Amino acid sequence: MLSILIPVYNFNSRPLLESLHSQAEALNIEYEMVVADDASTLYRDDISKIAALDYVRFYHFEKNQGRCRIRNFLASKALFRYLLFLDCDAELCSEDFLAKYVSMLKPDVCIFGGRALYPYKMGPEYSLERLYNSQREVRDINKRIFTTFNFVIDRKLFDKVRFDEDIETYGHEDTIFAYKLSLLGEISFVRNPIVHLGISKNPEYLVKVEYACDNLVRFSALYPDKVMNTMFRAWRIYFYFKRLHLTSMLRFLYGRWHTRLRANLLSSHPSLLYLDLYKLLYIAHIA
Repeated sequence: MLSILIPVYNFNSRPLLESLHSQAEALNIEYEMVVADDASTLYRDDISKIAALDYVRFYHFEKNQGRCRIRNFLASKALFRYLLFLDCDAELCSEDFLAKYVSMLKPDVCIFGGRALYPYKMGPEYSLERLYNSQREVRDINKRIFTTFNFVIDRKLFDKVRFDEDIETYGHEDTIFAYKLSLLGEISFVRNPIVHLGISKNPEYLVKVEYACDNLVRFSALYPDKVMNTMFRAWRIYFYFKRLHLTSMLRFLYGRWHTRLRANLLSSHPSLLYLDLYKLLYIAHIA
């Protein structure tokens, strides 16, 4: 029936795993939980204790595999047809989370359940990702934007797509995965969210943004412009300026403005407009 697949890295996922196990047991279905610790240095003892639960298999890597390779590994170990991928830094926010997914399982299905806004108080040092999540990512269902945070997929469909293991750094591996899926069939978007707990501090989140932009530039050598513009909003905006032969101007503006933009993005009151502008200028700077 259902294989619940969770890659873990430096996050105490034990509460999530125990909640999932409890819900699965209550459903009285065939299931398993496959957990792979991707060379964590933190919380290793807490996570390894999950292996004592029934129907749980636990793997630990001494060398980090990366976001794509670890997910492909988990799929290769799965015993059942339907694969539920969840990020480790999550919290269930409903008692029927698994039941909703189980009720929708059918051949060739891929369902994205979305994410819920972080419900707890946070300090100003987390303001950038907090703002991005509240204004952009929690609206993924309406905007039909797929991420790998919370989705279930038919194994036969997954095997046709798989994650691109050439993507070794953070950023847009989910977009590439979703694009390949879109060529085979439609992704269903339903309201079955979980909470994203692993909010990064502003400097760490801005580094992730830069990694994602680095990947965009690398992808531009692998995919034609039409595909890049379809997959990536940030690249589509950059390409508009490129067609107008204004990339030199963007690089000039990066030199003049990037310090000011970073100061805003690292502050307690960042601007999403400044974040979008920073992405555009950074891409021009490295392209």
